[in-house]
Amino acid sequence: MIETEGALHDAEAIAALPAVDGLFVGPSDLSLARGRGAFRFSADDEDDFRTVARACRQNRKMLGLPAPNSRALALALSEGADYVTISDDLTALRMGLERSLDLFRAHKDSA
Repeated sequence: MIETEGALHDAEAIAALPAVDGLFVGPSDLSLARGRGAFRFSADDEDDFRTVARACRQNRKMLGLPAPNSRALALALSEGADYVTISDDLTALRMGLERSLDLFRAHKDSA
């Protein structure tokens, strides 16, 4: 997991370790550690993802990237990610709650 500024800086060295099979970007922790606040897949986040992707390619290691939106998914696919997460626990929980509230409101308004 690349979740700190130090790990991002050392991504190539980490990927070069024989015991490491691949790298995955921890988007929320990395964004917070880099002083950007909550992860929003900014241009800076995109640059961080590309740094990790390059380290994986150079060392023939698996790359894992989060893809919470279509831009992030396009980047993950263009960088040849071996695995992609399309959601995280907090996003899935928020989306589920929003859907449940929408359902409740629809039934309440029609009653």
